[in-house]
Amino acid sequence: MKKFVMCCLAIVLSVLIIVPTAFAASYEYIIDNSNLFDDSSDMISMAKEIRNKLDFNIHIYSVSSLENIQSIVDEYLQDSSAFIIFISEDYQMTWYSGSIVQKTIRDVDLEILFSSAPTNKNQYTKSVNFILSKVLSIYVYGEETIDDFTIPSDYADENNTDWFWLNFNYAVNFIKTHPVRILLIIVLLVVLVFYYRKRSSEKE
Repeated sequence: MKKFVMCCLAIVLSVLIIVPTAFAASYEYIIDNSNLFDDSSDMISMAKEIRNKLDFNIHIYSVSSLENIQSIVDEYLQDSSAFIIFISEDYQMTWYSGSIVQKTIRDVDLEILFSSAPTNKNQYTKSVNFILSKVLSIYVYGEETIDDFTIPSDYADENNTDWFWLNFNYAVNFIKTHPVRILLIIVLLVVLVFYYRKRSSEKE
């Protein structure tokens, strides 16, 4: 049994190495200075889609404090298409938008978006994903309006039903964006179970 468990662990680790996770540091428009983001695959795919469809120069920064963002904002003052999301270690979020972005997304709508986003410990990536998914739904695909998803202040409560569905949808999106990894793990587990049963029957 120990050999079987060790074999499973070795194969799972090999899969993680063969099919590496797309981390934020690998992409120039996601700058994780404070190491807040975990697997950023959904964030990256949504940011790419927004960049392509709305022609925004979108960046996502993690910072130690929102007091430290002015120097970053100064770098983009001449970029009218800049849309920057900041998230800090103390669960705060804010944004900067250039004039072209403001013509598409009003400041009042961004205020509602950011005030509706769940922000609490260890949910940084989900918070940004929430913002990006709503930008896609409203301003790219026109599937929602701001009024459709205004959420009560207790949204971030882990016992809240909406929070459960956000986590569920996040898990579904993760599976959709990692089909090769999921398929490889399933195949390897099936092979291991078959091998284990075969060895057990031989011993009997």
